[in-house]
Amino acid sequence: MIAEETFKVLEEKEKPPANKSLTVREATPFDVPGIIVLWQAFIIEMQIAEFGMEIDLMSAHATILDAIVNNDSTYTLVICDGDDVVGAAMVNLERQWLCTSQIMATEKFWFLLPQYRKGCSAGIRAVKMLEDWAKYEGASIISVGHFSTSPPSVGKVLTRRGFTPFFIQYLKEI
Repeated sequence: MIAEETFKVLEEKEKPPANKSLTVREATPFDVPGIIVLWQAFIIEMQIAEFGMEIDLMSAHATILDAIVNNDSTYTLVICDGDDVVGAAMVNLERQWLCTSQIMATEKFWFLLPQYRKGCSAGIRAVKMLEDWAKYEGASIISVGHFSTSPPSVGKVLTRRGFTPFFIQYLKEI
């Protein structure tokens, strides 16, 4: 599978020095291929394929490109090590379905390659930037989730940022 081969290459990438500063910036159309590689790595690490979810590269490319170029209610960030995209995050603004007067920012994607996580503030900086953008755009609440297969540190990081566990979702392939 192409995604597994890609992830092996990403895992083998040399770990950055502890003091290496990563850049967090708004995504451009040129970042889409890097984001798709991250999405493939995310699917493998989170074991999403076990739930019958396979990535359609053409569809994913079109969806992410459209979100970056045409969708004012979506904000996409990339985390870069030089020119390499090593992480990404995306939120979408939507009206709450039970309280339509309230705008909620919903995280769609937040992932940083494993070798960049420990001792790195870039993932947290990305979440903070998503929060700031969402607040500026009128959102009064932000929802960020993580998978049951996510490293335990993800929940701890979110709790330290002021997030409260709220919703558990169950999946079943049918």
